[in-house]
Amino acid sequence: MMYLFKAICLCLGFAVPALLVAQPLSGDALFTNADNGMVQLSPTADYVTSYYRNDKNHYLDLFELSTNKSVSRVALGNDNVLDAYTWLNDSQLYLSVLVDNQYVNFVGQLKNKTVELSLIKTKGYLVHILPEQPGKVMFAKRRRARSTSYDLYIIDIDRLVKGDFAQAYQVEHDASNVSDYRYDANLNRIITSETDDEEKTFSIKYASLKDGKWHNVITFEDNEFSFKVLYFLTEQTIAVLTNKDSDKVLLREFNINDQTFGEVIYQHPKYDITSAGFDNNGGLDYVTYKQYGLSQKLYFEKSKARFNERLAKTFFNQEAYVIDYIEKKKISLLYVNGSSEPGQYFVYNQHTDQAKRLFVSYPDLQGMSFSPSKQMAVKTTDGVEIEAFLTLAQDIDHSTLLVMPHGGPIGIQESDRFNKEVQYYASRGFSVLRVNFRGSSGFGKAFSEQGVGEFGRLIEQDIMSAVNQVMQSHEFKYMCAIGASYGGYSAAMLAIKHPQLYDCVVGAFGVYDLPLLFNASNYRSGKEYHDYLAKTVGNFNDGMMDVSPLYLFDKLKAPILLIAGREDNIADFEHSNRFKYILRRNNHSVETMFYRDTGHGHSTWYGDRHEAAITSEFLLRTLKLKMPEPGILSEKSKLALAYDFAIIADGFSADARIDNDEQKALLYYQKAADYGHPRANFNLGSYYHSGEQVALNMDKAVQYYQKSAELGFAKAYARLGRMYMEGEHLAQDWGLALSHLSKAQKLDDSPFNNIRLARFYCIAPGKYKNVARCIELMELKQYEERSKAVFRSAAKEVSKTLVWILADADLTQEELELVQQFAMASFQLTEVDVTFENVADGIFEYRESKKFGGHGEYRLVAPGAQVNTYGKNKKLHIGVLFDLDVPGIDGSTVRTAVAARWSMTTADGRRKYLQHKFLYGPPVGEWSMLYEVGDIEETATMTLEIFDFNQTRIYFDEYELSPAS
Repeated sequence: MMYLFKAICLCLGFAVPALLVAQPLSGDALFTNADNGMVQLSPTADYVTSYYRNDKNHYLDLFELSTNKSVSRVALGNDNVLDAYTWLNDSQLYLSVLVDNQYVNFVGQLKNKTVELSLIKTKGYLVHILPEQPGKVMFAKRRRARSTSYDLYIIDIDRLVKGDFAQAYQVEHDASNVSDYRYDANLNRIITSETDDEEKTFSIKYASLKDGKWHNVITFEDNEFSFKVLYFLTEQTIAVLTNKDSDKVLLREFNINDQTFGEVIYQHPKYDITSAGFDNNGGLDYVTYKQYGLSQKLYFEKSKARFNERLAKTFFNQEAYVIDYIEKKKISLLYVNGSSEPGQYFVYNQHTDQAKRLFVSYPDLQGMSFSPSKQMAVKTTDGVEIEAFLTLAQDIDHSTLLVMPHGGPIGIQESDRFNKEVQYYASRGFSVLRVNFRGSSGFGKAFSEQGVGEFGRLIEQDIMSAVNQVMQSHEFKYMCAIGASYGGYSAAMLAIKHPQLYDCVVGAFGVYDLPLLFNASNYRSGKEYHDYLAKTVGNFNDGMMDVSPLYLFDKLKAPILLIAGREDNIADFEHSNRFKYILRRNNHSVETMFYRDTGHGHSTWYGDRHEAAITSEFLLRTLKLKMPEPGILSEKSKLALAYDFAIIADGFSADARIDNDEQKALLYYQKAADYGHPRANFNLGSYYHSGEQVALNMDKAVQYYQKSAELGFAKAYARLGRMYMEGEHLAQDWGLALSHLSKAQKLDDSPFNNIRLARFYCIAPGKYKNVARCIELMELKQYEERSKAVFRSAAKEVSKTLVWILADADLTQEELELVQQFAMASFQLTEVDVTFENVADGIFEYRESKKFGGHGEYRLVAPGAQVNTYGKNKKLHIGVLFDLDVPGIDGSTVRTAVAARWSMTTADGRRKYLQHKFLYGPPVGEWSMLYEVGDIEETATMTLEIFDFNQTRIYFDEYELSPAS
């Protein structure tokens, strides 16, 4: 691909943002997926397609180059994930979408600038697009339901959509247990995987399309390791994906003749490689991997040197490379990023020698400034040149250097690409130093091998060479070591070896007991794994204790924060747990954040945000650094810092992975509220509303709700609207209720806000009542397109709201019939007239069945309404068991419903609603409306009401609660 261009033309009207004042970057906007990903050119180069995501849905986006705008967005569902897609020809695409953990395939047809999806009902997957056979594809068809075996066909695309394989060409083979197919376009070979259940072996075979003769590539014990053939580099050398002798799946050479593994072609430091592509010369073109469940594609620049030089000059200090190219149109798709550029896409026209920007990767980061990295050439103590990257803090500057060793340590490389973690800390006033010490990849095999076995020795010496060089030209008041995985180990060792320099340490998912690496489990004690470890740590020896932080704890002087995943199978959790134990036993300042259900790093962006927030807060608090005053910050800056405190509070309050501590949650919500966090103000209002952790104070609760609403938090408007609607603490005011509920719905048209506004329109008096609008807002069909989770949430809110309507609304007969018709359609009901029979009410206790597998039952233990005599260990329920009957009709053939609610009135006259339950189904068997009573702390009256569909209260009872004497 030999071409040049003279200038960049930003023809879409996007101005290159001027350098702005540095400000803290929001973790919410920073640690997230790009809005646009998996970007491709259409074969005609008329369109760019991308995987576009927002809060409401996931889409396949069709962007027209001639008009510079999106012309079609195909909704894929917010619960679903676009796993892969490819253009089959000029007008058709193939999509593979992950739906409920199953792959569902579609063909997209481009018509009139719109993509229409057709479901491929036949289970299977695309093997190859066969460009030499227009209109046909190679498709692997599953042999039968739930089978892991497939047959291979060459089939017309239109017939594939219809599931018509009658005229398809079947590729014959003798395999009875083929588990997958791949097609090698270089040598036109089919590749299969086969299992032998009797021998418990797994084999890879290939056959040429010309003669159909199968040849064995490799046979090994099933589940011994993964092995997937991707590409024939030569007749006998193939590129494979394997985790043989490695923790992660990587791309590696394999020689068929001598059955040996060769050089590693590519490995990702954090993720398994899922696929790869090669150019016509056998060079690596791209690799793919999954990041937080989404497919990511990393391309490698294969253009000529002169084009690369021009890209480098045009996008100075940035990385620019071609990610797609249409030869017949001479159109290229470029991706550009850099240390201070999160990413943007350009299309380059070779004929006009111009490039225009299409869109950016992270729109929410537009207008923000980033700290550029300074590239450094460092001479080590033994005269070797290594490279390092220094990113300086800007306007907010705490005069603190964070020395951040990378993970690995072998085969990983720091780069000058955009680094979210680095930018997060730099925007908060910390300078960051990263070093490509010996052992890092990208500098030749000898350089990489020099780091083997140098834990705590040569690697840390290289890092300190970079530190010393930085200190010659920059002055910092504080210095901390911070890192993850090997970086966590290295951070601790740097502070141990240089206690006079380092003021604090953060070690995440680290290794602190090197001997433990070799015997943490049976898996870790085998020879093969020891051989694998030897390529990184070196051979096991007694000297490892001399470079293990666990055994050098007394030399560590700096406070340390240990972060770990309790399910970490790479740096076992025991490393961090032992280190914590020995440090605490010796009264060393150590803090911990041990996440449950977490492995070697986080599986969600939320985890990364939380870790960054607790780390930043630890640094500020430990070094006694002053936070910027809210008054001197922009609104975005204040919210960024507020978000840090809020996510820490969320962790202590609502995150199942973190031990709950409501006092800490309250403290950090208050800090977040001080910086104007809308939800933190709302949560503080909820504390005062419930009287949890603070004294009950409804006036203060309302003040916080009002502040949260002023800051634009929809839920605060919804809460105030409900209080005005119900007359809770605030005087009932239907006008103010409508105003607040409408604002909530306008800010966030979630099912919760829509349906709460619906309740208003059904139960409000006089001019405010609008039953038609009420039903319109509750219609469930409008939520089906969003996601299954949203639909379930909507159905739940509708069922609760129907209870409110049947209990409180003053409806005409015509309005009541509209509500009945809506409920019957929404919940598949057939009858609304019921009678209440065989009532048993009072205090119940649940008793397990004595028979294995039998069902327990609720037994009446006290038929009265006084609840005050049972101990803490008893699970008591109050309420009623009853039968429903539809007069004159066989109950097994119908579906009906009743509406029930629990409320509580305290001794001071406050009334709050505890539960609204819409009970529906066939009127057979025993129905129940029970409420579990925990420890009774105050005198109160519990009230149960049950209504039928004619708004008749068919049951009422009160239960007097008082603390046990």
